[in-house]
Amino acid sequence: MPRKKLSDRIWETRKIRIYSEERLNRYGKVLEFALIIYGICLTGVSIWVIYKPNPLLNVIQVIVSVAVLSMSIFVSAQKFGERALQMRNHYLNLANIEIEARKHESLEDEDELREIEVKYNSLLSSIENHNKQDFLEFRYSRRNDQNTTLQKLIWLEKANRWRLIVRDCIYFFVIVFLPIIVLIFLFIF
Repeated sequence: MPRKKLSDRIWETRKIRIYSEERLNRYGKVLEFALIIYGICLTGVSIWVIYKPNPLLNVIQVIVSVAVLSMSIFVSAQKFGERALQMRNHYLNLANIEIEARKHESLEDEDELREIEVKYNSLLSSIENHNKQDFLEFRYSRRNDQNTTLQKLIWLEKANRWRLIVRDCIYFFVIVFLPIIVLIFLFIF
C-alpha cells in the first residue's frame, strides 16, 4: 500500500483527536455527575442519622464520606476537562497545518511539505496520544466511506469496539447507580 499523503494523515489524526476530546468530556461529566449523586446520598444518610441514630448508618456515613473524598481526588487528578481542552486545541492546530499541507501538495512543494511534517510531528509529541478506543471509533465512523484509505475493520476489531462500549456502560452503571442501589437496599433492610 502506498504511503498516505501528509494532509490525509493530518486529517485522520485530527478526526481521532475529536473523538478523544468527546471521550474525555464524557468521562469527566459522568464522574462529576457521580460526585453529585454521592454528595446527595451522603447528605441523605447524614440527615437520616440525625433523626434515627443507628451505629450501622454511622459506619455507612463514614464509608460514603471516604468514598466521596476519594472519588473527588481521583476525578480532580484525572483533569478530564483540561485534557479535553488540550485535545481540542491540538485538533484546531492540526486543521491549520492540514490546510497548509493540502496547498503545498497541490503545488508539489516537497521542501515545504517536509517542514510541515516536522511541525506535524512536533505537534504530535506535544500532547498525549489518543487511545485505541478513539482510533476504533474513527475507523468505525468511516466504514461506509468508499474513498477512505483506511483498512476495513475486521470482526475482531468490531468486537473489541463493542467490548469497550459495554465496558464504559458497566463502569457508568457501577460508578453512578450501584451506590444508590446499595444505599436503598441498606435502608430497606
